[in-house]
Amino acid sequence: LPSAINNPKYFNCNFTFNNERTLRFFARSSQLNATDLLCELWESENINGRWQKAEVLNRRIKLPGATTTQPFYVEYANFAILYFVSDRPSGKGGTDIWYSIYNPYDGSFSKPANAGPKVNTKGDETTPNYDLRSGTLYFSSDYLPGYGGMDVFMCKGEPRMWTTPQN
Repeated sequence: LPSAINNPKYFNCNFTFNNERTLRFFARSSQLNATDLLCELWESENINGRWQKAEVLNRRIKLPGATTTQPFYVEYANFAILYFVSDRPSGKGGTDIWYSIYNPYDGSFSKPANAGPKVNTKGDETTPNYDLRSGTLYFSSDYLPGYGGMDVFMCKGEPRMWTTPQN
């Protein structure tokens, strides 16, 4: 990737794009010590075929002291939803799936909301992926009943209105 995205001081991962592939969101981590990372969500826009310098998302998404990672962008006709994983306060457990409504016309985000108790548990939920055509959220959990460890689950619906997750 170009130096506007790849910065040797950080680890970059979990890229997601808008439909036109002109806007990219991703997680960027800096190493706090030998074992801990602090992740934040960043964005970059492609203008005239060139990716612009990446910028950290605003304080609504970037909560100081909290890790925010694994973005997944879902585009609708007049808005988008950015799902992500965070250990921010007021969650249900370790890491939860959160979402924020994105206004593509002015680049603003709504206040993040927790995806709710059907998706999030006392454990860790990670890797949100939403299929717009089927209305299905896929994610991993180490707490919901499964085969052990991080299992993959699916549920139908939309933010805060989900069916019971199935392994």
